[in-house]
Amino acid sequence: MAGHPLAHGVRAALACIAMALGTAAAAADATQYLPVDPAAILRLNDLPRSRARLVATPYPRLADAPWASAVMTRMARVLPPTADVVSASSGIRRLVAGVTLPENAATPRLAVAAETIGDCASVARWCGAFYPCETPLDRATRAWIGGSGQITQFDQLFVFTTAIPGPVVAPLAAAPRAGARWPDGCCELELHPRSLARLMTRFGTAATLQPPAVSASLRLDPIGVRERLVIPFPARDAASFGGVAWPAARRELLATLPVDTLCAFTCRMEPTLAKRAFAPFAASVPGCEGLDTALAAVSLPPIGDLLATCEGDLLVYAVDGPLLPAITCAVGMQQADAHRLLTALAPSLGLRDDGDCTWHGLISLVDMHAGWVGGELVLTSDPAGIAAHRGRSAGFAEHAATRAALAELPPGALGVGVSRSAASWRAIGRLGAMALARAELPEAMSLPEDLEAAGRHGFVAYRLDHGEMVIDSGGLLGGPGTWYATVAGTVMWWAVSAMEDARRQLEAMPKREATAMTAGDLVF
Repeated sequence: MAGHPLAHGVRAALACIAMALGTAAAAADATQYLPVDPAAILRLNDLPRSRARLVATPYPRLADAPWASAVMTRMARVLPPTADVVSASSGIRRLVAGVTLPENAATPRLAVAAETIGDCASVARWCGAFYPCETPLDRATRAWIGGSGQITQFDQLFVFTTAIPGPVVAPLAAAPRAGARWPDGCCELELHPRSLARLMTRFGTAATLQPPAVSASLRLDPIGVRERLVIPFPARDAASFGGVAWPAARRELLATLPVDTLCAFTCRMEPTLAKRAFAPFAASVPGCEGLDTALAAVSLPPIGDLLATCEGDLLVYAVDGPLLPAITCAVGMQQADAHRLLTALAPSLGLRDDGDCTWHGLISLVDMHAGWVGGELVLTSDPAGIAAHRGRSAGFAEHAATRAALAELPPGALGVGVSRSAASWRAIGRLGAMALARAELPEAMSLPEDLEAAGRHGFVAYRLDHGEMVIDSGGLLGGPGTWYATVAGTVMWWAVSAMEDARRQLEAMPKREATAMTAGDLVF
């Protein structure tokens, strides 16, 4: 398999992904082709060094797996047949992208600048594959124009911008731009609240939304990806937390978990702080208002008040099982609050009251148990019920992968989580293999073993540092930001792939038959 052309394509495509996880240096900045207040900026820096770092990661081995080749073959169907992504990406040193919605503009504006190295002919061919209409601007400048925008070449710099009046021959804004925040090497993402709110409002999000400013850094590592998210507290909210002692997580709880635990997370819940902290958070996150409405429909208080009923340790962990992992959540709570919560949720969750402060039922064929025991509200899918949590024996911290993950946690973290990733990814691989098999990818049968061999250890920790919330994480898929991007990208790929399949089916049908078909008749 290692010598198969598709395997080389998979490795090269992963190298393209790895460029998003590279190291930082001064680079041509696409924001100079945007108005002064971009909504989001993405910087991929020192891509050759990223490709070199890729060798020490688990990804090249995964790229040689049969299912990876099958997935890449499907992805190739949605790219222009003449677009040589591999050759083009190998000629790029740095790439910077930005998006914004200018004042009084109807559509967002996107700009991407790629700084090339050596002979840039392959990059030029790639541009022509997407935009066949080439227009020479002068002896030193070339441009490719299409319905969605224009690519302009300035010597070793290629700039793409969405449609704007006239050709792109100079930056649109001369204001100086801030460089990389993490110069030691990373892919960086910045989200800027004011312009981002304007952009989201354009797409129908409530005008009152106040998205947080976010900076993210990703870097390739032998464990996979290391990620850092930094979210500053707005000044108006930070002032309300003055004098509040944020409780540190009791990481020693992780050592009390069973030997077959896959992953676990713990933090401390403090009622007064929960209510004060959740208010500004809820104002920034879409859907919180709808969540409060749903809670009210089952006679429960708003989410902020509900969180304030939790006091003490929150412990969430997953234990390996023959098919599905058993997930347990335990949190300190008064008996009256626990009873009120379970009584309200029981009808929708299919739980029955056993009459001894415990409940049980089936949720989508998963055996669920809940109850209040020893000052804790416990919910678990463990077949042995709440007794499995109360009578658990230690052993999780004895795994070498668990010890390595625990060593990653910074002191004073407010919330911490660890994973022995080989076992965790094997469990995830079992579920993924079933899903991919239904998508007619029989090569996915090796997915559990391949992911198990690639997994090292994983961790996540969040802490406060000079008015900013800092989330450090790492593992085969990094942390929260990487997970979100991966899920979103996967959904987008499946959607585009499905549309491409539909187009091919329609093109293959006789005209009369295609006219009689409906969307429901197409096989995706």
